[in-house]
Amino acid sequence: MAAAETLYHIRPGESPNTYISVAVAAMQQEPFDTLLILPTSRLVHTTRRQLEDTGISFIESSILTLSGYASHVVEKRSGDVTRIGNLEKELIIATLLAEKRYPILDPGQSGGAAIARELRVLFDVLQERKIDYPAALGEAESRKSNEIGLLYSAYTRYLAEERLLDTQTAIIRAADWIRSKKGPKNVFIYGLYEPFPIERDLILALKETAEQFVYAVPYMPDSRCFADDGSWLGIVPEQDLSNQIPPLARYFDEKPLSTGGITITANRYRTPEEELRGIAGHIRNRIEEGSAPGDIMVLFPAIADSIALVKEIFPDFGIPVSTSTGKPLIRSQLAGALLKVLETPAFGFRREDLIALLMSPYTPCHTRQQNISQRLQGSAADILSRKAGVSAGAADWQHRIAAYIHSKETEYAGFSGSRAKHGEAEIRSMRELHAGILSLIEELQRLPDIETLSGHLAAYRDMLERFAFPVFSSTEDDELAIEEEAAFLAFIGVLDRLATAATCIPEKKIPAGSFLSLLTNAVSATRLPTIQNRNAVQVLGIREARHLRTPHLFIGNLTDGALPRLETRLPLCTNLETRMLQTLSGKELLREERYYFLAAIGTATERITLSYPESDGEGVHLRSGFMDGLLEEEDAGRFSHHSRRGRTEHAGKLLSRNEIMPASQLLPSQLNPASVARRINMETYHRRGRAASSYDGIIGDDPAITAALIRRFGSDAVYSVSALERYAACPFSFFAGNVLGIEALPEAEPDLGSLERGNLIHRILYRFFRERTKSNTPHISEENLDAALQEMRAIAGEEIGSYGRRNPIWIVESEKLLGSVEIGPGFLAAFLEYELNLAKSPFVPSHFECSFGLPLLHGDDSVSIPDPITIPLDDASGSIRLRGRIDRIDRTPDGRFCAIDYKTGKTPGYGDITSGKKLQLPLYIRAVELWMGLSGAGGAYYAMKQGEIQCRAVIRDPSADELFAPFVRVRGGASRPLADVIADTLANVGNYLEGIRSGQFPIVSDPGACPAYCQFKSICRFDERRLYEGDEP
Repeated sequence: MAAAETLYHIRPGESPNTYISVAVAAMQQEPFDTLLILPTSRLVHTTRRQLEDTGISFIESSILTLSGYASHVVEKRSGDVTRIGNLEKELIIATLLAEKRYPILDPGQSGGAAIARELRVLFDVLQERKIDYPAALGEAESRKSNEIGLLYSAYTRYLAEERLLDTQTAIIRAADWIRSKKGPKNVFIYGLYEPFPIERDLILALKETAEQFVYAVPYMPDSRCFADDGSWLGIVPEQDLSNQIPPLARYFDEKPLSTGGITITANRYRTPEEELRGIAGHIRNRIEEGSAPGDIMVLFPAIADSIALVKEIFPDFGIPVSTSTGKPLIRSQLAGALLKVLETPAFGFRREDLIALLMSPYTPCHTRQQNISQRLQGSAADILSRKAGVSAGAADWQHRIAAYIHSKETEYAGFSGSRAKHGEAEIRSMRELHAGILSLIEELQRLPDIETLSGHLAAYRDMLERFAFPVFSSTEDDELAIEEEAAFLAFIGVLDRLATAATCIPEKKIPAGSFLSLLTNAVSATRLPTIQNRNAVQVLGIREARHLRTPHLFIGNLTDGALPRLETRLPLCTNLETRMLQTLSGKELLREERYYFLAAIGTATERITLSYPESDGEGVHLRSGFMDGLLEEEDAGRFSHHSRRGRTEHAGKLLSRNEIMPASQLLPSQLNPASVARRINMETYHRRGRAASSYDGIIGDDPAITAALIRRFGSDAVYSVSALERYAACPFSFFAGNVLGIEALPEAEPDLGSLERGNLIHRILYRFFRERTKSNTPHISEENLDAALQEMRAIAGEEIGSYGRRNPIWIVESEKLLGSVEIGPGFLAAFLEYELNLAKSPFVPSHFECSFGLPLLHGDDSVSIPDPITIPLDDASGSIRLRGRIDRIDRTPDGRFCAIDYKTGKTPGYGDITSGKKLQLPLYIRAVELWMGLSGAGGAYYAMKQGEIQCRAVIRDPSADELFAPFVRVRGGASRPLADVIADTLANVGNYLEGIRSGQFPIVSDPGACPAYCQFKSICRFDERRLYEGDEP
């Protein structure tokens, strides 16, 4: 028998064809008793295809990987076993954890779905390496390792009792069966690198029973890439079939490197996207030089991380591509939408989840209104829920939106005419939308909270069927349609696999969250199928390329950490435990990584291009140490002409130089060169220097536009101060918001936003002073301070309670207002202490929330009027009709007054008023003078922030300056007569009205003047280069 046992040492880069041909020859003689084992499924597929191409007959089960052969043997000989994969194994582990016998591994006793994957990886290693766990830990044993050991025993026992077959078990059983029954007569094993102990057992079993046994192992003496020379087989190695050492076989062992005529280049790129574009450009060059796409191979250390970019960029360069794996199913928008059906109720109807469900084109939700089915508009639900302050919870959706609709009904109650009709229509639309949302929530609540896996699957499938999810997009994009169908079939396949897996475990009930976790993990581990095309560029992972052959090889993303990847610690194990288990050390792992890289570059016969990106946009990357000794060059942008995007960008540059004909040859057929030239002209000419064209908001040259603006913003128009201040700050902002009616989405905040917080304080102060005015005690004194504080806290408690929020942040914010033992007296107490100081002045709080030009609401100050105030400007500008609401007016006994505006944010200064940016106080003072016949003494901003409470008298008439002694008197505020300050403000208002009516809406000339937050930032066309072009904006 010894003469029939042969051991060969094969070198990296050596063609497998010589060894495979020996096995094929034996197959021709004894097709049913010959076995060829190859190291990768890719090589198995390639070998079978080559035999088919040459017309050689073979039996598929005679050419397999080692694990594929083991599964074939066990399934053929033991027909009653059930084949399981990683999904089923993780489900079994999670089920065993749910038995509540493992408090360290699963302290929450939730079923352990979160760590089932880590345990499955650990158990696979223990099986593959035949580790006696936890005894192998010796003194490192612990309560945790003992508990893992108990679970591991329960797991292996369960697989045996239920006759479940995973890859590791198949290998073990196949070895036992072959020893007892005998294996194939002729066994040829090629290219296995350092097989695991259980794999060695199977190989030895095949050797012991075969009449002819040939084992070709990757090995070179005196190399840093190999440790396994095959001596464990007990066979003396033969002279290799090939006497030549392939080029690059000594890549890691000799410097300078001898490449044997193979060209090696190394390139550096700035980003992963730029790297893929560079690789694609090189590939286009190879193809144009005559290489067939099928003769080009692209490898990545982790193909899953690069596949999305490959699918995006290679088609842009016109490159046919065949990938070994598809995109992760979890990245499919269709799969995400279907998972959202479960996530929405499982996560407590969070606002973002329900809106995402409504917004997805794959999950359109409908409601019936007057027997007509109407789709719930996700965008409308988004806006409504933001405005209502919805955060999470079915009750939140019900009560908050209902309260918001009620507040709008109250607001519209004072309207008449067309505004009232508009309000009625808006409220009716909100009620219908609210009813539809509540109906959807009720439907989703039908999904069980706790059920068996089979029960969860049945309920979920039933819901998808009732809703007719998913709805495929109606598109002419064939590629998208194919991807959607593939994603749907893959998702259904996951559900089917889970249903099959459910038959492998006891029927125990699990929470909805655990079911969602299991399904999400299964979807995450699933990839979309790909169609293999031998005539396209082949894109693979580095480990898949062993023993393949290609003329042109590219290896990308060669960064330190991606290759070599040196993570040695096992899941749920410390470094000490990992060493005690004698799995791969860092040195051994480095050796293995070297081998796979060496095997990869050994596939090339003509040219090799290695590359790496310097950054991923977040951090800096170092190039892989495997590129040491290679001279690199920066390779950015050299092949942009191969890309549709690159050609279009180049055409734009030509058009900017008026080279129309060359540019038109580069543009896609659907783009008109003249149209593109006009757009470029907008950017290169009209959007530079001073704003002077319609492209920069100067639209008054069109008589029809100016006529429309005058009709809308003429002398009959009623203005608010905020609208005028918006124009003063940024005319473009006024144009977007007040002319076009564009409105940014409200911020979705789980707690009080800045506007809502300000409104809360306004309501508290308004109610407090109104009640005190009724009782004729507006001033705060030492005698009534405690009673006033109790009264204010009672009012604040009622207002806070109206929000219905109970989360921890909200409780803290409430305590900051009301005070507590932990944080002290609170904001309201500090405010009353400050009011006690203001009481030293002759000003008496007299009017609160008094409005003019607005519908009268219940509780408005008695002096409020529905008509706007007409304020004369100068002779040229005429007048302006103003509406507004004044937070507070304090009066003196002799008829002078101070207009006060509460500020919970930034407080403007005197310079803001004199520069014409802030108009509120001067305009409100003049309005009150005309309205009430009082004499203005000044205006103040009342700063109300945590840690800062002060009433800042910003403008004061010099004759009344002493009246403001208890206030914070802003420097310069009394330097000019109040009437002059107001006159300057009115002059500025006249200029703003002229700009509005004449169509002057330019963007700001200096972005430094822009606020930190601007709702129109995403559409603003400011270009910082204007600051450096020499022309004054």
